[in-house]
Amino acid sequence: MQPKILFVHTVCPSQFSDLCEYLNVSGMADAWYMTTPGNMKKNQSRYRNLLPLTPDGNMMAANSYYYSGKVERAGRVSLGLYRALKAFLDKRKLDLIVAHGSLGSPHFLFDEFDIPVIPYIEFPSYADHGWDSRFPPTEGQRLTDKNMQMLSYYEVIKSPRTLVPTEYARSMFPDFLQHKIVARFEGMDPQKIAAREPADVSLPQGKQTLGFAARDLSSAKGLESFISTAAHLSKLNDDIHFVVIGDPAATTYGYEQLFLDRKYGKESSVTFLEHLMRRYKVDRNRFTLTGKLPYKQFSDLLHQVDLFMYPVLFGSGNWGLIELLIRGRPVVAAARCYMPEFIQHGVNGLLVSDDRPAAWAECILELLADDSRRSALGAAAASAAENYHLPRVAQDYMALFNEVIAEHRAR
Repeated sequence: MQPKILFVHTVCPSQFSDLCEYLNVSGMADAWYMTTPGNMKKNQSRYRNLLPLTPDGNMMAANSYYYSGKVERAGRVSLGLYRALKAFLDKRKLDLIVAHGSLGSPHFLFDEFDIPVIPYIEFPSYADHGWDSRFPPTEGQRLTDKNMQMLSYYEVIKSPRTLVPTEYARSMFPDFLQHKIVARFEGMDPQKIAAREPADVSLPQGKQTLGFAARDLSSAKGLESFISTAAHLSKLNDDIHFVVIGDPAATTYGYEQLFLDRKYGKESSVTFLEHLMRRYKVDRNRFTLTGKLPYKQFSDLLHQVDLFMYPVLFGSGNWGLIELLIRGRPVVAAARCYMPEFIQHGVNGLLVSDDRPAAWAECILELLADDSRRSALGAAAASAAENYHLPRVAQDYMALFNEVIAEHRAR
C-alpha cells in the first residue's frame, strides 16, 4: 500500500516539489504538496496534488516586536498549517509529514496529530552557518538569530528524524542532537537538467572563460575570492574572460547589505558585486554579467563556460554546486564546508586550500591549459552526480520515510 505523505513549504518550487511529483508519477507514494494559495495557483500546471496553506495573517508584515520576529513569522505559518491539516484530515489520512523547518514551520503540529513529522532544516542559525567578519550583523540581528536556533533545536527534539542537506550541516547542531539528524541532499530531475534553450548572452570568441554561478552573488558564496582572483588573472593572461551568472540583488546568506548601506547610503542601488568590481578596479570589458536567467537558458550557458570557480566561504549545501557537477562542468572549489562531500580532489574536480588569489590563479591556469584534464574532471563530475538524480534520490528518501512510518506504527 502506498504511503501517504504531505510535503509543506510556503515556497514553490522548492527542494520538495520535484520529489513530491516524482513520488506520484513513479507510484512510490501518494504525495501532496502544501504551499501558499498564490504559489499553488502559479504552479498548478506544473505539479499535481497541490494544497493551500494560508498563514494566519501576513507572514511578511512588520513584526510587533523586532526580537521575536522570526518566531512570529513561523507562528503565522504554523497556525495556517495546523488549520489546513485539520481540514485535510477530515477527508484523507496521512502517514507522514515532511515540512521545511522555517518556511513550513511544523512546530504547532507536534503532539497534536498522530502523524510523524520530519522537518527539513538547512542550518540551525546564522551564527552556526557563519558570516564574513568584515560584514557583521547588528547586535539586534545577532540576538534575533537565537530565536531561529531555538526553533530549530525544538523541531529536532520533537521529531523522529530531521533532514539536513549535508553532513557538514549536521555538524552545525549540538552533539546530543546529531543522532536524530539525517543528511540527504535534494534530488534533481534529469529531464529538467537536460533541457536547454539558447541564452541571450554573447561570449567573446577566441577567449577562454572562467565562470562563477550562484543564486545569490554574496560573500558566503565566495564572490570576493572570484573577483580578486579575476583581477589577478587579468594581469597574467589577456585571453581569459570572466562570466558571472546570478542575481546581484538577490537576498544573501549574510549581512553585506548593512555594509553597503553604510558605505553608499540606503538609497543607493550599489550591489555587492558592483562594490567588489570597484574595489578591485577590474576591466569591465573582460566580464559578462548575466543576471538571473530562465532555467533552460541558465543550463545552456553553463555548457559554454570552460571552467567554474566555487570558492564558497560559508554554507550548509547549495544547489549551485550540484547544478555545475550534474552537467559535467569542471569545477575548482574551496576545500571547506560541504565541498569535500561532493568533490574528490583530482577525480571529479579540484579543491583549493589556499585563499590567496595567486594560489587560485595557478590552479585555474593549469586547468585552462589542459583540455583533456578538464574534460576528464567534468565527465567524472557528471558520473558522480548521478547520485543526485531524482530516481536514485527518491529511493533513499523513501527508505527513510518508510522507516519512520514503521517506527511510528510500532509505537
